[in-house]
Amino acid sequence: MKKIVMTLLISLGASVLIFPPAFAESEDEKEKHHGMGMHHKGMNHEMKHGAMERNEEKHEKLPLSDTAKAGQTLFKVCDACHNQSNNPMKAPPMFGVKKHYANAYPNKQDFVAAIVSFVTAPTEEKALLKRPIKMLGLMPAMPLGEENLTKIATYLYEQPFSRPCEHWKVMVENAEKSGKMNDHLQQDKRKYERFCTK
Repeated sequence: MKKIVMTLLISLGASVLIFPPAFAESEDEKEKHHGMGMHHKGMNHEMKHGAMERNEEKHEKLPLSDTAKAGQTLFKVCDACHNQSNNPMKAPPMFGVKKHYANAYPNKQDFVAAIVSFVTAPTEEKALLKRPIKMLGLMPAMPLGEENLTKIATYLYEQPFSRPCEHWKVMVENAEKSGKMNDHLQQDKRKYERFCTK
């Protein structure tokens, strides 16, 4: 991963960024509940998810700001690791990164600040969630300067990302072949069947 980052840093002249990992452990914990407790939590999750879907649909109609457009030109290095097509996975798909950071920081200014802070000096303590760190390790710091990081974080906030159907499919297929399905992958399977097979 560090080799990929350094190659892109050289080719783009320090105008790049890889965003922090962010899978929601809270969703994994919901999978551990049973009976009515799990049912009620599932209903709450579906209601919350539905509200998020409606917000995303509204958000898609808005044009990118000038700052976000500038960040879009710097985004290719992020996609090198966060692309959902990567197999094996190098970093969480950007759909999940945005979703969970937006849940924690709905306000744009707070969202951008959190992304910039983490990527400038990544630590486990600052990471929202720990699963990708356990799987892939902590990402390297991006010495790009606050201005460039702000542009890319603004793009991440404003740009709607498609669901990582390809990622979910590959992860589930690999787990089923190896016999290593767990609660998180079961959840990925349900999301794939719900959103990607219609």
